[in-house]
Amino acid sequence: MIPVCSEDYFLAAQEKLSAMIEMAVYVMHKKGEEFINTFLSSPICHAFESGDPFILFGKSPNELLGILFNTAPPDSPHFYDASPEYWVGYVLAYVQYETDKPYKDLLEAFPYEDLLRAYFPYHEMDLTAILQVFREKLRDRYGLKAMRERLGISQAQLADLSGVPLRTIRSYEQGQNDIRKGTYETLRSLAATLHCEITDILPA
Repeated sequence: MIPVCSEDYFLAAQEKLSAMIEMAVYVMHKKGEEFINTFLSSPICHAFESGDPFILFGKSPNELLGILFNTAPPDSPHFYDASPEYWVGYVLAYVQYETDKPYKDLLEAFPYEDLLRAYFPYHEMDLTAILQVFREKLRDRYGLKAMRERLGISQAQLADLSGVPLRTIRSYEQGQNDIRKGTYETLRSLAATLHCEITDILPA
């Protein structure tokens, strides 16, 4: 995923993804869902998530679309900047940066067509408003409690298996203590026991 401090990478991803969706729809006449499905199954998606400078700084939106659809880059300047499709790309890159979750999970929680419909009224609001909607939709998908329940074990069993005190696990799940401030060893032990990544036990 994109390192939290890499704002330049985030801004590049936001600019490129917004333009790509918009040009795919208005210039290449693709369905938005077609673009999303193609993007999610492509190496370009992983490059966006990992902050690959070759993709984010070395390729134009036109070139990326050409790679994505295995065709000549659309011969068109980016000239909209205010369409619902542009807003969707802008939001997705922002939320991916803020939550550090894969685009696939974001779009499973908030499908493209639903997000497109959310353009009214959210495009007139601060981006934190739509971010909060994403966080709520992701709540049952991520976090220590979600990962533990997915595995079907109790807090006490997780404590026994991981070596992390039961009171610590309870405090994390109840929000009394911020799990993001836990030690690496604690988070590593919990994630290893739950057979997931550390980012999976962190809330969105």
